[in-house]
Amino acid sequence: MTGWERRALGSLVAAVLPSPGSGIPAAADLDLGPFYREVAARFPPLARLGLRAAVIALTLGPLVFLGRLTTFARLAPDERERMLARVATSRHYLVRQLAQLVKTVACLGYLRVPSVRSALGLDR
Repeated sequence: MTGWERRALGSLVAAVLPSPGSGIPAAADLDLGPFYREVAARFPPLARLGLRAAVIALTLGPLVFLGRLTTFARLAPDERERMLARVATSRHYLVRQLAQLVKTVACLGYLRVPSVRSALGLDR
């Protein structure tokens, strides 16, 4: 993944995993850079290609889903939620799967962080 793709994925992950409260950190508050580098190094080539396509499509998605010429990272939080909801409820299966892939990768990275696992009681 390029630096731009990692930053774009970071903005998507931050929108997908805000802080649930109770002392559990939001994804935006964590350093997920090592996880992104691991994804780039360990994912099979086809999986990396799919993730890159999803990140690019969702980053440029505001044009299609909101009619706005901007990137996902530049949207206000409520606009990000609205766009992701539209993607998740799209009548096109492939579009819905783009969001699902990013959510899956986000959860994999988030739940690898020891402080998150501890706060969620997963290390017992």
